[in-house]
Amino acid sequence: MARSRFPALVLLASLALPGAASAQQAMLTHSAWFLRVADTYPDKRIYRRFAVTPTGDMPNVELYTCPRDPDTFIHISFEMRKVRGLKADFPSTFQRIEGRFLVDETRAFSIPGELIKTEMFFDRTPATAKEFDRVVAARDVVLLFGTRNATVKYLRTPELSEKIPDFFAAAKVGPMRPFTSEEVLQDCLRYRSS
Repeated sequence: MARSRFPALVLLASLALPGAASAQQAMLTHSAWFLRVADTYPDKRIYRRFAVTPTGDMPNVELYTCPRDPDTFIHISFEMRKVRGLKADFPSTFQRIEGRFLVDETRAFSIPGELIKTEMFFDRTPATAKEFDRVVAARDVVLLFGTRNATVKYLRTPELSEKIPDFFAAAKVGPMRPFTSEEVLQDCLRYRSS
C-alpha cells in the first residue's frame, strides 16, 4: 500500500518499532477488519488489517481468510515481509511451526501453524477455535516464534482505527467494508453457508 499521509502515526510507529534485526518488534495496527469491495475471489473472502511502519508504509500484516468450502479451515495469517526477515528464525521457508500467543497481556497459548515464505498461517480448527478467536478479537497480540523466540507485538491503537478510513481514501484503494472481530466470523459463516 502507498505511503501514509499521517505524519503523527509515522512518528508513533518509529517510536514503537525497533530495527528489523531486533528480536522484538511492535506493529501499530487497527482493530477493525476490512474487506476490499473490489476483491472478487471465486472461492474465498479475505479480511485485512494494516500497520504503520516508521517509513510511512501501510502494509497488510494480518489476513483473515474465509474459504467458501466449509470443509476447508478458516485461517489467519501474519505477513512478515514488511515486519522482519525470517531467515534467522526458521531454517526453511516452508515448514510446520508453533505460534505462541499472548493476548491482552492476560492469556498465553500455542497454536500450530505453518510457514510459507514470509507468511505464518494458523487454522481455526475444532481444537484451536477458542484460542484462534481470542487472537482475532484481542486488543494487543504478542506472537512469539522461531528458533530464536522472535517476538512481534501487534498494538491495535484507537488512533489508527480512527484514521485508517482516511488513509484508504487518500490511497484510492476503493471501497473497504469494515467489520468488528465478532462481525468478521459471522460474515464468514454466512458466506460459507451461501
